[in-house]
Amino acid sequence: MALLFANYLKRANIKKNQQEWNEALRAIRSALFILPTAKDAVQCHVAILRGIDEHERAAQVLEEALRFHPYWSWALLELTELMVCRLKRSSDAWRWLQRLRQCQHLSPKERVRCCCLKVKVLLDQQRWYEASQSVRQALTTYPNDPQLLYFQGWVALQRHNYYAAASAFHKVLKQDPEHANAHYHLAKAFHGMNEHRLMREHFAIVYELDFETEVSLQYSSQEFLNIALEALDVLSQTHDCSNIRLVVEPIPSLDILHVFPYDPRCLGVFAPSSESKDATAPEGSLYLFQKNVERTKLSGQALRDRITQVYRQQLAASSVWVSEQEAALSVVPQPMTGNQKL
Repeated sequence: MALLFANYLKRANIKKNQQEWNEALRAIRSALFILPTAKDAVQCHVAILRGIDEHERAAQVLEEALRFHPYWSWALLELTELMVCRLKRSSDAWRWLQRLRQCQHLSPKERVRCCCLKVKVLLDQQRWYEASQSVRQALTTYPNDPQLLYFQGWVALQRHNYYAAASAFHKVLKQDPEHANAHYHLAKAFHGMNEHRLMREHFAIVYELDFETEVSLQYSSQEFLNIALEALDVLSQTHDCSNIRLVVEPIPSLDILHVFPYDPRCLGVFAPSSESKDATAPEGSLYLFQKNVERTKLSGQALRDRITQVYRQQLAASSVWVSEQEAALSVVPQPMTGNQKL
């Protein structure tokens, strides 16, 4: 039986690496039928489920494994990451983090990962000061760890402490000059300090790095276009979008970045038509950037909702759209409630 288990597990790993997901699932289920609590088989199963975006099922597999291995650090870290980064269940993530504190013999790498996940949970719950203190404490033990320095800068940026954020991101870039996320958030910090020249310099670096990086997209260009059109149809149910032309591009062009200032990771922009000043409905081109949207790691209805939100934000930013909304409100004055959106 041990030999049969090993053969099934080997086949599952090969098919996983080849991204032949159905064959990989069939093989790993056969292996788990023989040894349902084997750690290496559970790890392979979780990797396959994450590869096909079955994050809820992956979490269930990890919870089942932790019934038999209650202090398995790898499973606790994976489950916590799924809860906070994919499933958006920060209260559950916090519960698993508390068990992690009881694990003995965590490696330095695991301790750093644990701290980063703790900071993500605290940020998700908007506990900014506690997140800052958690990173600061971890840095006393691992003062040069790039992940901790990055999170130190990220937390400082959320607290609008732009000078501290810039200092932390500079330390990250000293170790890794091509850390695109550090360049991006450093540009945000410079924006907060009104250092627009430096902001543009780092945004330009991000644009080059993102352009050169091969990104595995979840959707084909046609599938993504169909999703974007569905989201636009949802918006059309409440607003007149008949004069809007939808354009989907992989990333912003340099021309767009120069007009809609500089952010290479913006999700979309609305470019009003020059003839639309006296129009009663928004008119122009609505650009959506697939690589930047897919960077959010959303799928299904959550992705559609995010695209609709981008549409609303961009249309609200145009003077034509705002004027239309103000005119409508002046005709029928109503008290603003939490459920109303421009």
